[in-house]
This record gives sequence, structure tokens and C-alpha cells, in this order.
Amino acid sequence: MNPQETTSANSIAETIVAVLPGLPEKEQVYILGYMAGIAAAHAIREETTRAS
Repeated sequence: MNPQETTSANSIAETIVAVLPGLPEKEQVYILGYMAGIAAAHAIREETTRAS
């Protein structure tokens, strides 16, 4: 990720974390799982790019 993408991603993550406590547990788990999937996809993409 370039610095601009990182800043944007961090801002989005901070916003999501701020509203999580107000959501029902089921929605919190869903959102955190979704975020973990996105993070994993980015890590795989970076490793693939670095390897080629």
C-alpha cells in the first residue's frame, strides 16, 4: 500500500473501531472478520508482488 492508501485505510479502521461497541455482538464479529479478510488479502498481494 502506498502512504495515501495506508492513511485512508487507517482512517476507515479507526472509524469502524469507534462504532463497534454500539453494535450487537453478531455484527461486531462479522465486521471484524471482514476486516481480517481484507488485511489477509492485502498481505498476500504484497507477498506475491514482492516475490515476482
